Amino acid sequence: MEEILQYFSTASGNPFFTSSMALMAIGAVLASLATLYHFASDYVYSRMVVSISVDSDDVCFDWLESWIEKQNFFTNTRSLIAETEWKSGELLALLKFVPDMGDHYFQFEGKWVWMTKIKEQKTAAQDRSTMTIRLRTIASSTEPLMRILSAARDMRQEQMTKEIEIWTAANDYWDSEFTKSKRPLSSVILDEKIKSDMLNDIETFLQAKEWYVARGLPYRRGYLLYGPPGCGKSSSLFSIAGHFQMNICVLSLNGANMNDHALGRLMQSLPSRAIVLLEDVDCLFVDRKIGVDSAKVSFSALLNVIDGVSAGEGRIIFMTTNHKERLSKALIRPGRIDRQFMFDLATKTQLSAMFELFYPGEKERAEEFASLVPDKGVSPAAVQGHLLNYRENPRAAIESISELLMYDERMKEEMQEIKSKEVTEVKDTEKSTEEKETEKGAEEKETEKTGKIDEKNTADLAAEKTAGREVLISSAA
Repeated sequence: MEEILQYFSTASGNPFFTSSMALMAIGAVLASLATLYHFASDYVYSRMVVSISVDSDDVCFDWLESWIEKQNFFTNTRSLIAETEWKSGELLALLKFVPDMGDHYFQFEGKWVWMTKIKEQKTAAQDRSTMTIRLRTIASSTEPLMRILSAARDMRQEQMTKEIEIWTAANDYWDSEFTKSKRPLSSVILDEKIKSDMLNDIETFLQAKEWYVARGLPYRRGYLLYGPPGCGKSSSLFSIAGHFQMNICVLSLNGANMNDHALGRLMQSLPSRAIVLLEDVDCLFVDRKIGVDSAKVSFSALLNVIDGVSAGEGRIIFMTTNHKERLSKALIRPGRIDRQFMFDLATKTQLSAMFELFYPGEKERAEEFASLVPDKGVSPAAVQGHLLNYRENPRAAIESISELLMYDERMKEEMQEIKSKEVTEVKDTEKSTEEKETEKGAEEKETEKTGKIDEKNTADLAAEKTAGREVLISSAA
């Protein structure tokens, strides 16, 4: 101990030693202050700063991003992303500007909010990159940030009173494609019994969740709309979605990237309050019928997402087809398809109602127009197209009725040609299959015959060898 004290006493007179000791002391103090600062800042941050994160996989992300864009918080920022937004009926896409990745700041209800937008690169197991928006502010609770999300939700609900959102399948996730203005139910001229029956059934289902749960029944509903082309299947669905403030998820089973896995993922990640529209569902059965295995979605996978183990709860499925006869009975049995509605060619009542829709107050001319067209002789789409051509002249619409009848007749002939072509393809495929089976049978018979000849030759050769050995033995003897 005395030696150590003596060493420090001697070294204290050395300027280099004293300077080194001073630097060490300063470094130790600074390190302690830095540690104290980080501890204090972490403590203050954890006690005073609140945060909420929203991932792009959640529908709330779109609400929040749309709300932020509408508030014009970042008009002076140096980093924005330009995005296009399509609205049905618009000739040009709308441009909207949203904050780029990184940190941004804005004020909401007198509080500064720190927003961080993060993009995570996709991995080998992911089909797309994901984004996260993190909101932070100084407060004692997350209530201020929750009010931001509530404002975004309220804005979306207000939009839903005026338009519906159309979602399409992009690989194995849903993409908000565009919005479409609601179509009043009164503008869709249907058989009143069919219209009221559909509306009552859907309304009863939407209000009966507890009833289904109490009885252990799967809470889902399926509808099939079938009939000739142009009879209002799709337009009715859009008006129904608008009436119940629901969105539409369009699912094409012939999509470029559609397969069993993608179909399962899509049906398990449906947006809230969405109607699933299965288009061209009969396409699966045309190929199966003519013996071509080109469908990317297997029939078993389709049945499984409708009412199997992976089927979701609370969803409504609409299938549309022009050819009900092509559909498998297993697909449209009760439990998978609960109600079926036929959309037929225009009746006299529909013809008159459509005329009055275009020309209000023209009741007499509407009856005259309906009397000139055969009952269930033309499609509503053809009638609508004809009336649009003469939307300013109801008299001309009646005088040129022959144009409507000739047009619809051409459409029927084209449909008949398509149907005849499909029948021919089926017959050709069946004939080709029979020829292949005949050729296969002939080949099998030829193989069998050749086998018998080979067996006979082998037996004869064996007999000759045996006889030869016997001759040699007798000669030797």
